[in-house]
Amino acid sequence: MRGGIYSRLGRNGDAEFGVTKFSDLTKEEFSARYLKYEASTDDSVPDYDASQLSDKVPNKQDWYLNLTTKVKDQGQCGSCWAFSATEQIETMAIKAGVTKTDQELSVQQIVSCDKNKDQGCQGGDTVTAYAYVMRAKGLEPNSDFPYFSGTDGMTGWCLNRDKKAKLADISSFSKVGARKEPVMQKYIANEAPLSICVDASSWQTYKKGVVGPATCGKQLDHCVQLTGYDFTMVRFPGKKAWLVRNSWNTNWGMKGFIAVEYGVDACGISTEPTTVVIKTNHTEF
Repeated sequence: MRGGIYSRLGRNGDAEFGVTKFSDLTKEEFSARYLKYEASTDDSVPDYDASQLSDKVPNKQDWYLNLTTKVKDQGQCGSCWAFSATEQIETMAIKAGVTKTDQELSVQQIVSCDKNKDQGCQGGDTVTAYAYVMRAKGLEPNSDFPYFSGTDGMTGWCLNRDKKAKLADISSFSKVGARKEPVMQKYIANEAPLSICVDASSWQTYKKGVVGPATCGKQLDHCVQLTGYDFTMVRFPGKKAWLVRNSWNTNWGMKGFIAVEYGVDACGISTEPTTVVIKTNHTEF
């Protein structure tokens, strides 16, 4: 099929849209099952001190599988916010030496047990998920509380998880360069990936290439992880791109990833970038 949204990959690396595993869903069905970011009303999240970050940054950085676990699959549950929060905690725990890249933390714990402000498969926010993890004194290993909500879209029971052993805990969280993409780039170049929330309403039929403001709005509805960037313009000719790890498995997009144009706040990518501080042996990382 040619024309319309099915032929937007040009010589400048623009995105290509087409038939995907979500193509049989209406926009309403897709949104209800996979896009459930619900912004919190907490305006007290502190800003990360970016003054310590070096201005000398490479043209390319990608932490995937170096400071991350593998691409995950949220299934038919609006738990993207819990996945994004868990992935960021995993990243910083790996960096702190608390866990390794093959040790996943329990997304299900956040989905089922975070009852204060978040709503399981019906949506939530990363910052309120972090606050829950602090109250719960950490996250269990995924092996102890594996993810099941993606199968039936049900939030599930918490079942007194407070008494279970936790693998990673956090002492604080912060926003990193909100509305400032150059600061986000410096953080990723110097430190680690970031949790972000975006407008993914146009991602239903995404296949490859760089999504820009022409095809991506700024009404946040989905949370993911920003693992790196590529400014070389080799892989994506004519485009500086963010590399975004999604939670829709590797049979979507570019093996589970999407590229988002840098410098134009495409998809609202700079609205809510966050990270956490990990507790380990009384030392914070």
